[in-house]
Amino acid sequence: MKSKETHSSNLLKTKILFANWVTITILFALLPAFLLVQGCKKEEEKDPVDTDPIILDCDFFETDQVLEDDPNRPVDYIVTCVAKVEGDIVVNAGVVIEFQDDAGLYIEKGTLKAEGMSSKKIVFTGVNKIKGSWRGIFYASNSTNNILDHAMVSYAGGGSFNVFGDLGNVVVFEHAKIAITNTEISNGNEHGLNAVWRNTDIRAFNNNTITGNNKYPVFSLTEYGSVFDATNSFVGNDMDYIFLDGSYVIRGNRTWQKTNVPYLIDGAITIDKNESLIIEAGAELRFEDQSEIFVKAGGYLTVNGEASDMVLITGIVNQPGAWLGIMNQSDDLRNVIDYAEIAYAGGGPHDVFGELGTIVLHWDSYQKVTNSTMRDAATDAECAINAPQTNDIVEVENNTIINILHEVCDAD
Repeated sequence: MKSKETHSSNLLKTKILFANWVTITILFALLPAFLLVQGCKKEEEKDPVDTDPIILDCDFFETDQVLEDDPNRPVDYIVTCVAKVEGDIVVNAGVVIEFQDDAGLYIEKGTLKAEGMSSKKIVFTGVNKIKGSWRGIFYASNSTNNILDHAMVSYAGGGSFNVFGDLGNVVVFEHAKIAITNTEISNGNEHGLNAVWRNTDIRAFNNNTITGNNKYPVFSLTEYGSVFDATNSFVGNDMDYIFLDGSYVIRGNRTWQKTNVPYLIDGAITIDKNESLIIEAGAELRFEDQSEIFVKAGGYLTVNGEASDMVLITGIVNQPGAWLGIMNQSDDLRNVIDYAEIAYAGGGPHDVFGELGTIVLHWDSYQKVTNSTMRDAATDAECAINAPQTNDIVEVENNTIINILHEVCDAD
């Protein structure tokens, strides 16, 4: 028989074991919360992520640089001035660069190679999303590494980089080289692309969208008309024309495609000896006052319209005599116009001889016009085709003449 002392001792041991078990149970229950608190403390001890953009000094671009995309920064870099690019600059996919008011990039001796991806565009834009808040990108470098691909350039055109007053989101200067592909040029205060200087090399211009600009999507020269092909979109600007200054010959053998806005020519499309221009079906050409197509001896103009997609050649305004028309001095048998509509010509003579017409031949020329409409010339331009020289050769077939007295006037 156990004594009272033994029984009490056993009872005490049982209570102690029970208390220890309760304590251990509580500790295990509180362990996850303790670990969570410790984990939170460790998280709090980490350095905070820097999301502010990096401010680039004005001399940053004077040496070779690579600009990286930081996924933690909504804007990767800010440019505060007109920065001269004299180094080789590589901009990686996904980089976002904002420009403070009146800032810009002037690619003078270096290069700017900005190659993005369809899922990670490279963005050049203003800090202030206002048209013209910054100047844009100015190319004066002749390097083949000047590339804009899968990029966006917006809210520029607010100031010129030079004394000539060239304005645009992207400006291409004399002797510069550039390839622009898969890129959006938008919301500029002036032209989307300004490439109005000779001796530039627009090496590629495909699959671009130029929209939302206050003036023309493209402001360029007639010799570059073949660059702006049908893969691009030019709609949604205040002046939806591909503007081409006709101060120079087209230089070479060129083809102009149908685009989703008309070409607007100020001056002359001049086709010189050993040069040619082919205009494809559906293209629309409009001419300013006193502007013309001038085919010199040894060159030729071919218009390849289709019955369902005719070429339109007309004035900027729908008014008789709105432009001069076509002057042909060439005997090349490829001077053929097929399935075209030519309207509102005859607004003045092409030269000192004073002949008027929708098409004027001179110096023993050859001209064939088929399946076309010639209409609404100036009152004094009584001949759709005026061929005053004895040896001019004119072939016509299946044409429609509207509000013009004669289809052909010749020396006979």
